[in-house]
Amino acid sequence: MWNSNLIAGAIEVVLLLLVLRSGRIELVAAVVLLAYASQVFVYVPYLRRDLSLSFARLMRQLWPVVPAIAMGCLVTSLLPPSFGNTLFTLGLRGLFTALIVAVTHGVFSGFRCFHEAGGMISQNFARAQA
Repeated sequence: MWNSNLIAGAIEVVLLLLVLRSGRIELVAAVVLLAYASQVFVYVPYLRRDLSLSFARLMRQLWPVVPAIAMGCLVTSLLPPSFGNTLFTLGLRGLFTALIVAVTHGVFSGFRCFHEAGGMISQNFARAQA
C-alpha cells in the first residue's frame, strides 16, 4: 500500500502544480482520478500474485462502474447550468448525480452492494442487541 500511495501522491502533486498554472478547476478532478487510477499498476499484480485473482475476474466485478459513471455524466450534463449557482442547489445537484450513479450501478450489478451493506448492518445490529 505504501508504494501505491507514493505513486499516486507523486503523480497528484506534479499534475496539480501544472493545473495550478492553467487556472482551470475542473482539471483538478481529472488529476485526482488519474492519480488514483495509477494505483492499478501496483494493486493488480498484487491481487494476481497473492490472492490468485485473475484480471478477467477483477473486470467482472468492476464493469458496472462504467455505465454508472456514463449515466451520471449524461444526466448531470442535462441539468440546467443555473442548478448549481448556490451552495444549496450545488449540493442538491451532487446528491441527484450520486443517486443516479448508485441506482445505475445497482441495476447493472443486481444491487449487490446494497445487499452486502444491508447484511453488514443487520449483523452489527444483531451483535449490538446480543
